[in-house]
Amino acid sequence: MSTQLTLTGEPATPPYADPARLEELYHEQGYSLREIADEFNCHYTTVHQYMDQHGIERRETNYNPNKAQHATFTMHTEGYELWVDNSSTLLVHRLVAVANHGFDAVCDGIIHHENEIKWDNRPENLTVCESHRQHIQLHHRTDVAANQTQLLSDT
Repeated sequence: MSTQLTLTGEPATPPYADPARLEELYHEQGYSLREIADEFNCHYTTVHQYMDQHGIERRETNYNPNKAQHATFTMHTEGYELWVDNSSTLLVHRLVAVANHGFDAVCDGIIHHENEIKWDNRPENLTVCESHRQHIQLHHRTDVAANQTQLLSDT
């Protein structure tokens, strides 16, 4: 295997080995590893190796600065509906409460589902509690009402 030389006889440095150029293309211009490899006519794993060698941090795999990042809708294991993106999670019942009561009323509060169905996020089913104690009292009120209904149906 022959080494390419400059006009002065020094070994030639391939462009993908230049950390400043890699930084510029990758972080400043938003090129992907494959796009840089195409630019330098090499394989993307070569670019990947030189970025590692020079300590150049890489973006997340799906990162594209020109493409909007989308949140995904999912269900929490406890039954709550939520939206998730790469950096945050948003519970749907809190979002609905903010839309109906305003951020200041909801930000430090706890949202109670009146019918205790965690995925029922209708505005009329959501109550903003100012404290954990108030939230527990609402649950106790629901439990008492359910017991009274059961007692009446048993007689």
